[in-house]
Amino acid sequence: MGWILLHIRKVDDGRFRKSICEALCACYILQAFVVMRAQYTDRHTWINWFAILFLTFLAVCYGKLRFGESGNLIKIYELPSASSKAAK
Repeated sequence: MGWILLHIRKVDDGRFRKSICEALCACYILQAFVVMRAQYTDRHTWINWFAILFLTFLAVCYGKLRFGESGNLIKIYELPSASSKAAK
């Protein structure tokens, strides 16, 4: 994950970056649910609670980055096209 995110920093497409934030948020939510299911159906360990809290924290951070007020900081730069000129 770290290697992928390190190389995504060089990508200028804002829509792609927003999609990555959404995907990471969804993945971390699903991972937290899977660990929670393991906690309640399998062996009960303290490491599961730590993983649930950590994965939920990461999901909230990515969700806040994408859908919160800072989601507008992910800019989409596009060249003017004929369709954007017609809309004005």
